[in-house]
Amino acid sequence: MSGYVKSPERGDARGDAYEEERKIEEEDEEYKICREIIDQSTEANKEYREAYELYLSKVVDYEAIKWGTFSGSVNISKWDKSGFRPLEVIITLEYKTGDATNIPYADHPVDKEFSNALRKYGWRVEGRGTMIYGYRCWRCGKLIPEDKLQYDQNGRRKCPECGATSTRSRQIRLVKGSKWLYAYKKVRLSGSEGREQLREIMIQNVRQPLCEFAGK
Repeated sequence: MSGYVKSPERGDARGDAYEEERKIEEEDEEYKICREIIDQSTEANKEYREAYELYLSKVVDYEAIKWGTFSGSVNISKWDKSGFRPLEVIITLEYKTGDATNIPYADHPVDKEFSNALRKYGWRVEGRGTMIYGYRCWRCGKLIPEDKLQYDQNGRRKCPECGATSTRSRQIRLVKGSKWLYAYKKVRLSGSEGREQLREIMIQNVRQPLCEFAGK
């Protein structure tokens, strides 16, 4: 009577198939876990960002800051191993100095005031674009809008207020500043802060320099 003999090749194939299925299952499980962590982290980031931006809108709502318009955001740049608690965030403030038609809100560039106030508290500041404010008369100090500037018979700039003309040593100069001012600050956290603590940390980091900028 002939018995059934298991083929080594068939056994190896079954073993390989089983091992492959096991690996796929493990990878699928790992993927699910990673996906859950990523999804929860994304949701936490979204909630944290929304909470921050809500508070930011309250912090910068000063009547004294009427030279421009603020917007802000926060990016969580480093999480703890669990992926649920932020260890490092980068706050970004954007300050627009004029309207959509490039008319400045202020009568002078505020680059220096903005930079001084924020750099004092550890922010990195940069300007982008160009905002034209007009021309400053060397004699009366008035700022002359570009469309109001006059010229004498020699083509030299002339102040419509006091009649002063621009010379080599005393010029009626173009006044310009940045169209957008950006400030960035990296804030390190311990990872043990609760939501209210995180909010307060963000508020304090933004409030201090902006109060100074607003003259409060």
